Amino acid sequence: MLRRWWTRLNRARRRPHPYEALDLGLIRACSMIIPRAELASWLARGWVEVPDFHDFHYAPGPGETVIIVRPPRLSEIGVDCLIGRTIVDYGASYGTYGMGGPGFVGFVLSEGASSGREVLVYAVWGAGGYTRIDGRVMECDPSFYDTVRPWVSNFADSEVGRWDDLAPLLPGCRIEAVDLGDEACRIAISGESGPHRIELLRNDPGLPPFGGGSPRTDAFETGVIGDTLVLHPEGTMLHV
Repeated sequence: MLRRWWTRLNRARRRPHPYEALDLGLIRACSMIIPRAELASWLARGWVEVPDFHDFHYAPGPGETVIIVRPPRLSEIGVDCLIGRTIVDYGASYGTYGMGGPGFVGFVLSEGASSGREVLVYAVWGAGGYTRIDGRVMECDPSFYDTVRPWVSNFADSEVGRWDDLAPLLPGCRIEAVDLGDEACRIAISGESGPHRIELLRNDPGLPPFGGGSPRTDAFETGVIGDTLVLHPEGTMLHV
């Protein structure tokens, strides 16, 4: 009881670290829970320990601590760090606001020249609706499943079938080239299934509308798309 009281008191007195209120579009913080025994190695890489940092159902356990960092934007570091890396995994449920998630799209990449496995994340609300692979949208509202079959049916339920047509296609593909513009990022990849193209878009007339048929608005209002693409170590949590 005394220890919990002392922790709450210190939390109230502590001045928040700038990494706890990042100015990275939707991203408020980028954290990771690690074994305390690994802390020194992460601090040497620029991370900061904030042991009292927490979110809904997100807190360190015994022998653990929380570290935070400012993840780099692709507009800051350029695209060369992506070339030649392999897509290991992918998903459209990255990020959390505590009781749910914003639906960021992420691609887990193999080790880089000077880094371990990292995740390239398109950090906009419902990013799957702004992501195309070979001209086919990654996700869309279930009301359009009959006319637009997305790659992944993340909104499936007991009445709607579940599928993931990307599973046999993306893992193992190598990034060959990246074209980073102001409103789109196009990634050329190749693998056993052949050459493919990933498109991360601000908007496009070919994207399906929102549920109910309302026109799809822009994925972000200001800046360029490279400002919404971040690269962070696998296992990191993005808080919005």
